[in-house]
Amino acid sequence: MRAEVAKEYLDNDGVPRVAKRPARWLTSQRAQELSGQHVDTLTAAARRGELRAVKYKGRLYFEPDLFQAYLRRRSIPEGWLSLADIARRTGLHTRTVLSRAKALGIQARVAPDPRAGGRRVNWYAPLDAAQIIEYKDILERPPEGWVHVSEEAERNGWSAGAVQNWLRRYGHPTVLARQPDARVAPSRYCPPESWQAYVEWRERWEAGILERPPEGWVHVSEEAERNGWSVGATHNWLRRYGHKTVPVRQPDDPKATPVRYCSPEAWRAYVEWRTRRSRRKSSDRKEGRDDQARTDQLHRRAPHVAAGRGGAAHAR
Repeated sequence: MRAEVAKEYLDNDGVPRVAKRPARWLTSQRAQELSGQHVDTLTAAARRGELRAVKYKGRLYFEPDLFQAYLRRRSIPEGWLSLADIARRTGLHTRTVLSRAKALGIQARVAPDPRAGGRRVNWYAPLDAAQIIEYKDILERPPEGWVHVSEEAERNGWSAGAVQNWLRRYGHPTVLARQPDARVAPSRYCPPESWQAYVEWRERWEAGILERPPEGWVHVSEEAERNGWSVGATHNWLRRYGHKTVPVRQPDDPKATPVRYCSPEAWRAYVEWRTRRSRRKSSDRKEGRDDQARTDQLHRRAPHVAAGRGGAAHAR
């Protein structure tokens, strides 16, 4: 916007406000339809400088030229296949295709699909898509030397689900193999190198568990529940903004999952962020109520506006 048209100042969310609605700029709803992304994702891109956004009466608007360049940068290379493309080629359900990709440790790239109205879908590189198409769901026997994940996890006293989640998260391949007893569900196997990597990670993680928390540090779960906040959202915020947390054993049950503590400075930063966020939401709600009150007042003063062309008498 030109300086003589708008007067900008920074809000808590980092998006400048303007005194006049910018002409030709995209509304947040139209931007979401074109990109297939949530408005929070687009706002984060504006903070990073990839987009230019302004706020007018509580609503976001995006500069069209930079927005088109942003869409071009996020376009999918030629030859990539979407999740629906692979499902059509294999004749399988999309959930089955996703399970194959997870079993192979293949990561998808999420981007809008122009053929689906800009909706965000999973895209796979040509080589990854070929592996998914040729993948066999259940083998008759496991590959030679591969490790039975559930048996080894139970033998070490670990959760089999936690082990499988770790293997999937860090891209280690796993396969399903049938058991001699046909009534037993297939078991998952992983390469010995992947199992050794997990054992080493587990040893490092258990060595870092403290017997008691540092002095003055805050129990994240207890404080979040006491304030009525989501425990998972609190942990995600601390992790996202680089605040260190330490695991501490539970005195009642040493084998239970350790609890997390954070420094008092990190907790104060999180409380301040929650306070600013709640104030911003209440301000947006107040602006919406004020707009509705002005509209109702206008209709009371000029009933023909609500009745349509010709006035209230004509409407009757």
